[in-house]
Amino acid sequence: MVRIAICDDQDIFQGTIKNKLNLLLKQECIKAQIDCYDSGNKLIKYLKGNSGIYDILFLDILMSGINGLDVAKEIRTFDNRMQIIFLTSSSDYILQGYDVEALGYLIKGQEDKKLEEVLLKAIEKTDKNYDDYIMIKSGSFIRTICLKNIEFIEVRNRTITINTDDETIEFNGKMEDMQNELLCKNFILTHRSYLVNVRKIKYIGTSSIELKSGKEVLLSRLRSKEVKKAYLDYIF
Repeated sequence: MVRIAICDDQDIFQGTIKNKLNLLLKQECIKAQIDCYDSGNKLIKYLKGNSGIYDILFLDILMSGINGLDVAKEIRTFDNRMQIIFLTSSSDYILQGYDVEALGYLIKGQEDKKLEEVLLKAIEKTDKNYDDYIMIKSGSFIRTICLKNIEFIEVRNRTITINTDDETIEFNGKMEDMQNELLCKNFILTHRSYLVNVRKIKYIGTSSIELKSGKEVLLSRLRSKEVKKAYLDYIF
């Protein structure tokens, strides 16, 4: 299911875009959830607590309060996966959309010309991006994490810790669930408590693995052969 957000401070235009999207999605037999927001601040507040919840965002540029460009810049500080499509009544702001990697733009009143094209393009990019990200859900906690940024995942009791290049993320979960999702994506179990990104391995020792960052994780004797094979398969 594709998850779409519309952010526009004009209720009439919100409804217009939502109705047109629903028609196009029905034609393409694509299931979707569409939510509407009437201010950028409300959207940002929700997204910060539910990062990665939406795949596509239709975002008005000229809104009262915080404008769409500033909303997009703030979103990009914690979500690089979402496809952003700007809505505007003027083409004057189009070039600024490239600063936040916007997928495209629609001129209000002329959106029928490009809506189907940009929607299908956004869905296609969303499908491709799913292979590069993992979505973490635990209670009300939702977060997407880019796989290439993950160094290793550790479990202690029922606490999962994901160690990335620049942060650690903790939540309640099972290592088994992480294994099922990541073992086919260049991750290898080096120890019952550690799941390692093969791309981050620098050196494999007798009882530990050194990562490119200098960190070390445990390597069990029983898993040593399998880990070395996975590493060599990745390199060659």
